[in-house]
Amino acid sequence: PAAAASAPAMAAKPTPPTDPELEERKSRAEQEQAAQRKAQDAKAAAARKDNCQRAREQVALLDSGQRIVRMAPNGEREYLTDEQRAQETQRARALIATECR
Repeated sequence: PAAAASAPAMAAKPTPPTDPELEERKSRAEQEQAAQRKAQDAKAAAARKDNCQRAREQVALLDSGQRIVRMAPNGEREYLTDEQRAQETQRARALIATECR
């Protein structure tokens, strides 16, 4: 019986001594990584919000029927055709679908 009682104690691995300084450094590193992830997530969310807002404004402008002018590569003004307006509207709506969640 005594041998049976000591067998589970021998089966359990002894825990290595922990270095408080090492644990503190690990903890600080994990906290820094979490803070960096949080900052990156906040930055990405702000960019999505800005993209969403601009896409909504673009759709509103395109749907207004107002003539839209662009500068051509040669510096001249050119008006969007109905086909170009439809393409731009489709592109802006696709942005809304991805950015406005």
